[in-house]
Amino acid sequence: MAEEAPEAVARLDAGFKDAMTVMALPPAMRSCTRTSNYLERLNAEGMRRAKVIGVFPSKGSLIRLVGTYLIEENDRWAAKSKQYWLPVVEEL
Repeated sequence: MAEEAPEAVARLDAGFKDAMTVMALPPAMRSCTRTSNYLERLNAEGMRRAKVIGVFPSKGSLIRLVGTYLIEENDRWAAKSKQYWLPVVEEL
């Protein structure tokens, strides 16, 4: 395979260690770190909220709207993670 696509093999070799970092985590943590579903849902919710407003008077107002949502989501995630990750963190 290295003869057919040497550039692709070189890129895979270069990123292998980074890609396998997730394998050092306990199995309960791997499921949410191996996919981008959470980020896609986060982006979709931000876009949904922006569509409700429609037209923004300035770029700053859009940034404030999305920033407020991200702060709320961070607070929700921080409160949830203490309960959800505790057994896994203790396993580490």
